[in-house]
Amino acid sequence: MKLIPESVKSFAMAKTFNENAAKLNTLTFSQDGENCLAASDDDSITIYRTRDGTKAKTVYSKKYGVENARFTKRPHQCIYSSNKVNDDIRHQEIEQIKYIKYFSGHKDRVVCLEMCPGMEEMFLSGSRDRTIRLWDLRSPLCQGLMKTNGTPIGAFDPAGLIFAAGIDNSTIRLFDIRTFDKGPYVSWHIPKTSDAVWTNLEFSADGTQILITTSGETLKIIDAYKGDLIGEARCTNGKMTKACYSPDGSMIVAGDDNGTVTLYDNKGHTLSRMDGRHPQAINAIAFNPRYMMMTTGCHQICLWLPTLEE
Repeated sequence: MKLIPESVKSFAMAKTFNENAAKLNTLTFSQDGENCLAASDDDSITIYRTRDGTKAKTVYSKKYGVENARFTKRPHQCIYSSNKVNDDIRHQEIEQIKYIKYFSGHKDRVVCLEMCPGMEEMFLSGSRDRTIRLWDLRSPLCQGLMKTNGTPIGAFDPAGLIFAAGIDNSTIRLFDIRTFDKGPYVSWHIPKTSDAVWTNLEFSADGTQILITTSGETLKIIDAYKGDLIGEARCTNGKMTKACYSPDGSMIVAGDDNGTVTLYDNKGHTLSRMDGRHPQAINAIAFNPRYMMMTTGCHQICLWLPTLEE
């Protein structure tokens, strides 16, 4: 089945899991699309098999909590940040339920974690301590540090050569990962249209756009070469909570605080309101990079599949 608006518009809730005692804070897929990882404020990390929609394993981080979970290149390993006790980042083996490494350095809560697609051992973190740090899974020592004027969020481009830092809800700075210590090679001021907080950055699959998710009624779509505002996707049903690109970057799916999922094109035009609704605000959303599937979460997790026949 081709990834076209008609096929995505036909997505419907195919399976629902109601196992979490608190809201979801992360949903993400492994690189091969075979597994989905869900992290919750009930301190759980759960792996689901995407081929048959079954639960593979649940582990807990009761002492430290879990947020911003991401698969590494190995489908049974992940990194995640803490929301209790300290602000360390943890690298965990899920199958054997053991910690591999701790990454210490942040002095306040970590708000973003992203694996580097080009250098698969590298990842970045952004924290309320107003720093972005670069790390290597093979070493507990920070590989690079950038201080910012506000709480930063970050994202790697698809090639893993560049990363973007969103700072103070108003500025995007681009860094070459090979010359990170020399500072940004370009910086753009993004005009504010509201007091909404930036909550996430994401490059499109071809690296030409940057999607800014906010806590307000709009998503911002930025030209990744010029810094111009391409468009805004507007929520007419409440406030945006989570959003992501489709795997080819041609569409955007977004959830809101009323539990609704809406499909937009990559210019911000509304294509469809999806057939299905969560009972609470959507706190996590992800599109499978390999298969025609997406997942959304509030306190429950929903797997979405197309209803059109090929």
